[in-house]
Amino acid sequence: MAVSIAAIFESRFYTVCEFAWKSYWKRWRKAGIIFYHVVASCLTLLFGFLAPDQETAKRNMFAKLPCLPQYIYDANNYVLCEDYTYHLLTLVVLGLSALFMVLLFTALLMWNAVVQLKRRTMSQRTFQLQKTFLIALGIQVSVPLCAVALPAIYLWVALVLYYYNQAFTNFAVCSLSMHGFVSSTVMTLVHRPYRETLFSLLPKKVTARSEEHYFKRFLRYNRDVSVGVVTS
Repeated sequence: MAVSIAAIFESRFYTVCEFAWKSYWKRWRKAGIIFYHVVASCLTLLFGFLAPDQETAKRNMFAKLPCLPQYIYDANNYVLCEDYTYHLLTLVVLGLSALFMVLLFTALLMWNAVVQLKRRTMSQRTFQLQKTFLIALGIQVSVPLCAVALPAIYLWVALVLYYYNQAFTNFAVCSLSMHGFVSSTVMTLVHRPYRETLFSLLPKKVTARSEEHYFKRFLRYNRDVSVGVVTS
C-alpha cells in the first residue's frame, strides 16, 4: 500500500511538473518504479520463509500469553515470527521511504506551481485548481492510511508487550479488513466526477440531503479543480 501511495504522487508529479531535468526522470522512472515494487515485494515475501517451526512457536507463544479460551488453543493458529526484528525493520524502512517520496513529490508539485505562478506561465485560477486537487488527493490517501495504520500500531504494541484483549483485537482486524471499502468510499466522495455519478444513482431526496448536510462546503471548494482535471 505504501508503495502504491508513493506511485500516485509520482504520477501526479510526472504529469504536472515542468523541470529542466524532467527528461532524465522520464528516462529512468519506469525502471525505478519497477525496481521499488520488486524490492518491496521481495522484502515482504521473506516473511513467509522466515516463519519458525509451528509446533515450537505455538508452544512458546501460548506460554507467554494469559489464560485463553479453549477454542483458541484448538484453532488452526499460525505464528509468523518469534523474533520480529527483521519484520519491524522492513516495515519501518518501506514506510519511511514511501513517506519521504510522498513529501518530496508534494514539495516539488508546490514548488513547480509557485515558480510558474511567479513567471506568469500559470494563472491564479489554475494554481487554485492544482492546490485543491492536491488537497483532495491527500485526503484520499490519508484517510484509508489511518484506517490501516492505527490498528496495525495497536497490534504491534500488543505483540511486543504480550497484551491480549479480544475486543480490541476484533476491532483492529475489522478495521484492517475494511481498508478497501474505506479507500473506495473516500475516493468516490472527494473527486467530483465519481461523486456525481454515485449521487445520480441515488433517489433525488437522498442525493439532495447528502449534498446539503455532508458535502455542501466541500463541493463548493472542490468543484473547479475536478473540472480542470477532467478537461485536461
